[in-house]
Amino acid sequence: MIRVVLLCCLLLTSVSIIQAQTPTPEPSPTPNAGGHLVDVYLTRLPDGSDELTLIDVLTGQTQSVTVTGERYTIAGNVIVFFDYVTQKVMMLTSTGFVLPHPFITLEAGAKRVDWVIARDSRTIAWTQTFGTPDALRAITYTANVDGTNRRELLRDGPRNGVRALPVTFDVEQTSLYMDMQPDGLSRLLPYPQYAGLFRVDLTTSQPETLPGEPACFCGAGLHADHYIRLTLTQDLGGFDVQIYDLRGRTQHTIPALMRPNFTQAGDILIAPDGKQAIYALSQVQNFGSVNQTVETVFILIDLSTYTQRPLTDPISQTLHPLQWTEENTAVLLTDYNEEGTWKLRLDDGALTQVAEGAYLGTLKN
Repeated sequence: MIRVVLLCCLLLTSVSIIQAQTPTPEPSPTPNAGGHLVDVYLTRLPDGSDELTLIDVLTGQTQSVTVTGERYTIAGNVIVFFDYVTQKVMMLTSTGFVLPHPFITLEAGAKRVDWVIARDSRTIAWTQTFGTPDALRAITYTANVDGTNRRELLRDGPRNGVRALPVTFDVEQTSLYMDMQPDGLSRLLPYPQYAGLFRVDLTTSQPETLPGEPACFCGAGLHADHYIRLTLTQDLGGFDVQIYDLRGRTQHTIPALMRPNFTQAGDILIAPDGKQAIYALSQVQNFGSVNQTVETVFILIDLSTYTQRPLTDPISQTLHPLQWTEENTAVLLTDYNEEGTWKLRLDDGALTQVAEGAYLGTLKN
C-alpha cells in the first residue's frame, strides 16, 4: 500500500504552481463576540446526523443542536461546518443558532470547498475546487472573518487527480501553507497526510515549496517556526522525522522507530512552547475496505534533544491529538467515530477518558 501511495505522490514533483490575484471585497457581519466560554462536544446519532452539545463553562447551561455536518472548525464564537445534505457551508453560533456562512458558499460548478482559520480566528482562507478528476482547478481566497478584505490569493490547475488544499496560516499571518492533495485519497486514511506542501505569501501571492518535501504522502506538522515532516525510509520500513526551523533554515533528522507493519504515520501536534510534539504511528489492516482496522502507538518527539520515544502500547481505536493541556504535560485526544475524549499523560503514558462526547473545542459566547 505504501508503494502505491509513494508512486502516486512522485507524480507531483514535476507540477508547477500558477497563481492570480483579483481583489473582490465582500463585507458581511458575524454573530456577536465577547463574553465567557462555551465547550462543544460531538455525538454521532444512529440516523447519520450529529448532535452538537454546547456547555457554558461559567453557568453550566447546556443545549444541544442536531446537524448533518462534517469538517467542524472552531472560528471564535462560531463553529464552521459543511452540511452534506444541503451542500452548504454553515455556522453554529455559541448561542445555538445554525446559520448559512455569510460569504463562503459552494460556487456554481464547484465540486467541494475547503477552509482553514487562523489561530486568532481573525482570518480565513478557503479553496473552491472545480473540474473533473483528470483536470482539477482550484481557486483560493482569503478574508477577515467578517468578510472584509476579501481577495483571490491563488489560482491553480488544471491538474490530473491533484487539487490545492489550504492547511494553516503562519503565526504572523504573512503566509498561507497549502498542499497539493491527491483527490479522494484522504477519505481512506486514519488521519491527514500531505503530498506537496508549499506556502503562499499573503501580500504577493508568490508560492514557495517548503524545504525537504519528500516524494510520499506522509504526515506533517506546522507551528510557529517549527516544521516537522515525516519521510519514508529508503527501505520503506518506517518514517524518519525531519525537523526544520523555517526562519533559520536549519534541519535535524531523527531516525525512524522501526515497527514492522506500522505503515501509516501522522496527526503531528506541536506543543505551544515548541519544545515537544506528538504523532501517531499506525498499523492499518484491510485498507480501504469496510473491515479496515487501525492500531496506533503514540510517539513523543523531544525538540530540544532531537529524540523520540513511544508513549503508549498499541491502541485499537482511532484517537486524534487535539490540544496540549496541563502546562504541556498531557495531550487531549478525540475519537470522532466511537465518540469520546481522552487525556494522555506524558510522564507515564496513562490514557484516561475524560468525556463521553468528542470534544471539538471552545467558543467565545
